[in-house]
Amino acid sequence: MRPFHGDLHRPNGENAATRSNARHHLEVPKTETPSREWLAVIFPPAAGAVLLVAGALDAASRPHGWLAFGAALAAGAVPPVLCTIMLARKGRLYLRESDAVERSRDRIRRVSIPIGWLLAGLVPVFLLVGGLFRVAVVVAFGGAVLGLWPGLLANFMRLRREVWTQ
Repeated sequence: MRPFHGDLHRPNGENAATRSNARHHLEVPKTETPSREWLAVIFPPAAGAVLLVAGALDAASRPHGWLAFGAALAAGAVPPVLCTIMLARKGRLYLRESDAVERSRDRIRRVSIPIGWLLAGLVPVFLLVGGLFRVAVVVAFGGAVLGLWPGLLANFMRLRREVWTQ
């Protein structure tokens, strides 16, 4: 009886059944990622996409709307991306020491949160003004959210690999 072509390349005693059984016995590290961390990675691009679609629909109905759309997208997305690159080059994208983490949290409490509340209070005013200004504001916010996402994703992947894997 002539051997099956596939059997010529297998070591003695190994067949498809033993090979598939061996795969089931490999230990794969289990990752326990908190649910809120998944939300932190999935929500920003979804929110950014919604804002960009809303801005695009508004821009399509206005003269020079696409020019405002492109400029606002660049103005919103480029600074966070550049900040992420700068932090990565300085070695501050992944804070490990407790002092560095505390300084970052303090800076967020002193600067970022008040600016966020100020912008959140101004959004209704921006949206009521209308025209190209509304397009620019909505798209700039969408671009900023998408611009922050690479840093969030990189940090999520590091935490998933280093902290949440058991």
